[in-house]
Amino acid sequence: MKETLSSFEEESKIQFEKLTSVYGEINKDLRKTIKGPLKPKRYIELERRKAILSPQLAEIKRYDEKKKDIEKEIRRLLSSLKDS
Repeated sequence: MKETLSSFEEESKIQFEKLTSVYGEINKDLRKTIKGPLKPKRYIELERRKAILSPQLAEIKRYDEKKKDIEKEIRRLLSSLKDS
């Protein structure tokens, strides 16, 4: 049980850091874009960044689902411990 909690906490920390990084990159790109009209070269650059970041975001979503499953399992185990 403690192993599961420790694993969950470590995985949550890693995914939070990845998510923070991805959102930081997106915000940085948005701030640059909002400052003026979007030039074709900048548009191509942003599309390239989007292509790189989209799979990372999908991975984070998968980890988030995994996290929810682990939380559900922890609650189930805790409940079974209380019933024992």
